[in-house]
Amino acid sequence: MARFSLLEHLRRSFGNMRAEAHLTPRFERPVRNWVNFGFSHGRLIDAWTSLHVATGVLLGFGLLALALPLSTGLQTSIVIFVVYEWIESLMKIGEDVENALFDIVAGLIGVGFAYGTASYLGLQEFQSYVLGAAFSASVCLLLLMLGWNMYLVRRMNGDQHRHFWSRYTRNGQEAIVRDWRLFIAVSLVLFIVPYFL
Repeated sequence: MARFSLLEHLRRSFGNMRAEAHLTPRFERPVRNWVNFGFSHGRLIDAWTSLHVATGVLLGFGLLALALPLSTGLQTSIVIFVVYEWIESLMKIGEDVENALFDIVAGLIGVGFAYGTASYLGLQEFQSYVLGAAFSASVCLLLLMLGWNMYLVRRMNGDQHRHFWSRYTRNGQEAIVRDWRLFIAVSLVLFIVPYFL
């Protein structure tokens, strides 16, 4: 049985990015189940969502340590999460557009949780933010190791099926453009929302 490593996956993914020579995100076809509690992918929510929330908490405490107000912190977070999901789609890490958008929202929920926790507990010292960030980072690492381990086991067993829209059919091209427009439009709307907080 061949051993599949994270490094090999990244090497292949970045090779695919260079070969395609464009920066249009490419999402998978939607899966049937809206929710999947395993580390495979659900149309909206899956176990990876917990990692996005934990990452949002980590980022939130980091932004608090930089003394950024909530609205600026949310806008910064939106840019970071959108760029991350865009890079993820370029690397062909399989998920549909709804899941990518909900991952952004999950990260923002984590950021809001960090700001809310700091406010509720009256945390105002830099050390408190660092401790919150350290705890969040340990949760992120634990979830990441668990998720990647399950992903790599599925990959080694040949259970990883990905179904991207075809670039060579009219329906596939229309679906790619539709998903890309939806991703950009929702990302822009999310970026505007903090102005009203």
